[in-house]
Amino acid sequence: MFNIVHCVCSSICKVHGVKYNDIPTLPEKLREAGYATHIVGKWHLGYYKEECHPLNRGFDSFYGILTGKGDHYTHNNTAYIDGHILNGYDFWKNHDPDFSADGHYSTFLYQDRINQLIDDHDRSKPLFMYVPFQAVHSPLQVPDSYCLIYHNITELKRQRFAGMTTCMDEAVGNIVNKLKGSGLWRNTVLIFSTDNGGSVLRGGNNWPLRGWKNSMWEGAVRAVGFVLSDLLPTNVRGTTSKQLMDISDWFPTLVQGVAGHSIEGLDLDGYDMWDVLRSQVESPRLELVHNIDPWPNNPAKFSTEISAAIRVRDWKLITGDPGSEGGKWIAPSDYNITPDQPLDPEGKKIWLFNITADPCEKVDLSNHHPEIVESLLDKLKGYYQNSISPFHPPETIQADPQLRGGLWRAWA
Repeated sequence: MFNIVHCVCSSICKVHGVKYNDIPTLPEKLREAGYATHIVGKWHLGYYKEECHPLNRGFDSFYGILTGKGDHYTHNNTAYIDGHILNGYDFWKNHDPDFSADGHYSTFLYQDRINQLIDDHDRSKPLFMYVPFQAVHSPLQVPDSYCLIYHNITELKRQRFAGMTTCMDEAVGNIVNKLKGSGLWRNTVLIFSTDNGGSVLRGGNNWPLRGWKNSMWEGAVRAVGFVLSDLLPTNVRGTTSKQLMDISDWFPTLVQGVAGHSIEGLDLDGYDMWDVLRSQVESPRLELVHNIDPWPNNPAKFSTEISAAIRVRDWKLITGDPGSEGGKWIAPSDYNITPDQPLDPEGKKIWLFNITADPCEKVDLSNHHPEIVESLLDKLKGYYQNSISPFHPPETIQADPQLRGGLWRAWA
């Protein structure tokens, strides 16, 4: 079995509508296959009960933060709940707060921890490391030396974002070098991926794609990444794959394809993409649902008032409010480009794009192909009818760190 290192740029993944222990997690299946499993970085998958803690969801060790963000040096996180300002410390080593991290930059801490895990690893077991960096998530903080590299970028947010990216990139390179120096690299698969497009409000940019984080536009949902491994055939290395793949495909790809472990009996939405990545064969995935968000009313039936998006082969349909202020195109400020902006009529609820020919979503074809619109709407209706309604629990100040020694931790 092969070692797996999965690095994620500011990972945010959530599962709603099912009990937290109804389905096995990726690390649980890999541990079942004999892997040592470690998470270094951001959890952000819930911790209101101890049963939801990473160590109770398949990981042998946890080093990092439980919440979705935090100061990269002080490791304090502030939230606003029901008119209250909540603030507390969030940096952990397994179940214990690690106050020794205070004052040290998060990306450096994570790199040092990974080095330690590699040094201490029992070579009789394969190794899985999940590394969801805090970078490049806000707050935009990085040592000055990394900002100076980009002194030509005049926009401060963009300059810091670039510095954070370079620092993270350096950390990934150091992880690879550590694996090579330890003799583990020749049997390792490294996956780097992002979870969503950048936020232009916080230094990110997705130009020339349309829109940004928290929307249905390609600038939010078209994630980039790479797979690096000596286990890949030489004719595949350095090539670009344009095969359709969804984040849900990583589970069967890593468990079955890479680790060679059975996924029999699991009702999965994902496909094993290992042969697609290794051999460039055609992807078994022909469609994916980007999102169906019925918040806040959870209507019984699907309608075009619901914010949703679906991709089937070359076609992408968007309904409802796509977000990102109507789907603007935003070029980096130092490009000196002022792009044209969409002229969608007020109240528009349907967009159709040939996303292969038009990845920047400039030409809405919904009026030209009503039959395709109807077909994709039928698919969305079917997915919605068979979905589990999302659960949005009320905000509670019971999570206030000041009720728990100044720490963000389980409260229920």
